[in-house]
Amino acid sequence: MPAPATEVMEQYGLGDDVLLSPALHARMHAFLLDYRFKILMVCRRNRRGLFNYMRELGLQRGARVALVDVGWHGTTQEAFETAVRPMTHLNVQGYYFCLVDSADTTRRRQSHAMQGLFSTKSVADSVVRRLYDSRVLVELFFTAPHNSIIGLDASPAGVRWLEDARFDSKGELAAAAASVAEGMQAYARDQVMARLANSAITDSKALPLERAWPLVDLLQRTRKPVSGTVAALKNFDSWGATRNKDALLQDALA
Repeated sequence: MPAPATEVMEQYGLGDDVLLSPALHARMHAFLLDYRFKILMVCRRNRRGLFNYMRELGLQRGARVALVDVGWHGTTQEAFETAVRPMTHLNVQGYYFCLVDSADTTRRRQSHAMQGLFSTKSVADSVVRRLYDSRVLVELFFTAPHNSIIGLDASPAGVRWLEDARFDSKGELAAAAASVAEGMQAYARDQVMARLANSAITDSKALPLERAWPLVDLLQRTRKPVSGTVAALKNFDSWGATRNKDALLQDALA
């Protein structure tokens, strides 16, 4: 959603030079209350886009849907099912790289089907904590090779994805993510071929966890400062980015 003009924000005492704090919550409340109709317009557009996108996919009532996410508490799944429920009933199963034993996770498990590759059901709690404490680095491996999707727009030609290109205008982050994804796929292919060639491997159920374990080993090593291209990556999380300050990856990993 485009921000109002600077002079409009200044009327609320929320100009570009203002740093938000709890003391300004009353101003923010007044602004959001007056701006609610613009916000609802975007919500309706996204809702219409989601409905049409499900139609394009051929999803019908009771369809089985797998929602795959890195983790950590099932927030995305809850948001998706909450948005879809008034439209139709889908049988959603969430698959996560790692699920943390938190109050939010426990609450969501009661009403949402959720499984984690790494969880206290499959590994020690210390392993889950190690992954969660290093979640910035872990999430970097799951960065999509495109800008963040911030909306859906339905048109006669089909549903169009709306991307947030504010923080990656040169495509540097998308290129880095594509390179990481290519390396991960190459590693997975090599591992599959190596295991298929080893007739001694009989427990196929253990393979997914074993394939992911090198990441756990990586996090166990003494952390070295990142350098080069990786250190220069900035604003890699557009949801938490601001134009007032560049967020460098090397600072997040410090």
